[in-house]
Amino acid sequence: MNRKKNFEMNSNWTSVSEKHAHKHYRICGKKFEEEYVLYEMMAVLDKKDRFWILEKELGNQKDWLLGWKD
Repeated sequence: MNRKKNFEMNSNWTSVSEKHAHKHYRICGKKFEEEYVLYEMMAVLDKKDRFWILEKELGNQKDWLLGWKD
């Protein structure tokens, strides 16, 4: 799987445990801070529910899965 493609804008992600009462998110922003890359996650069911997450946290398969899962 192409790792770079996983982190494209509008890519779909599922949180293993609910965050802010939601599990399904989409990348809607990206920013660089020093040596870190952060992504803005937006809940699919509530576009006002947004937060920033480090790329290495989002890439942790224990917490996040690429695509929408049950």
